[in-house]
Amino acid sequence: MTSGGIGYAFGSSGSTTSTPTDDDDATPAETTPEAVPLTASDFSLEVLTEEKKCFGSAGCLLSVSISPTFNGVSSILEGRSFKVLYEVNGGEEPILDRFTMIGTRVRIDETLSVQTDSSDAVVTAEVTQVIETTNGG
Repeated sequence: MTSGGIGYAFGSSGSTTSTPTDDDDATPAETTPEAVPLTASDFSLEVLTEEKKCFGSAGCLLSVSISPTFNGVSSILEGRSFKVLYEVNGGEEPILDRFTMIGTRVRIDETLSVQTDSSDAVVTAEVTQVIETTNGG
């Protein structure tokens, strides 16, 4: 009397399987390039003033938009998504905001309102953090 167990084999009949050895050149993990992490320095932001209303000594109210530029090779963005956090300075208070990237496409709010002390204020923006996401932003 023999006792036995149930086993499964994958492959077509007549095929053979082999166990990888140290001589095998590559495993799937080695053939897939690792994603290059992005940092704040990979981006530059241009602030575009779309509207400016000044109120004498009370300062000005600006409507600005942010135009991001990725400074790296766009092919490393394929199939990836990111949340990019940035800070707008030059107004009475810093403004923290974000935009999302899916591949090379950017989704960003249309405009921001910035209140300045004077009409001579210079508004700038700088990326502070880049977070890779898995859910499209």
